[in-house]
Amino acid sequence: MNKQHGFMIITAMAVGALGLGLGLSEPLGAADDDAADTAGTEQISAYPHGCVDCHTSEKAGLIGDLLADFGHIEVDDIEVIPDGCIECHTDDGGFLPMDEITHLAHFSHPPENAFLTDYGADCLHCHAMDLETGAVTIKSGPAER
Repeated sequence: MNKQHGFMIITAMAVGALGLGLGLSEPLGAADDDAADTAGTEQISAYPHGCVDCHTSEKAGLIGDLLADFGHIEVDDIEVIPDGCIECHTDDGGFLPMDEITHLAHFSHPPENAFLTDYGADCLHCHAMDLETGAVTIKSGPAER
């Protein structure tokens, strides 16, 4: 296990412990689009669909614009993001895996990276954790919003 994987595991455990301390009874990210009623859980529903909730403004950058900036081919048939992206972006799909792409994009260049400076680098903006099992998942949402 390299240092990065160890850090991610420790971070996930800390987030789980925080959630348990808040007394959350359902998986993080499972809240609907309405504001959460439980004190301290407002961020859970702030981005229930992950990528598509943040990347709908100029502040975070529109997904289509970001892809074009990176020279990504035009993709019209993706209905759910990032689930639809994973078909190609895996070790077997032939392209850089989604986890590497997103973690590099969100944690590189700290002084000018909006995820770090404006969004607090909060893992739960993109991930959900089942507090009963500890399973961490990636939030997804409809490409057209």
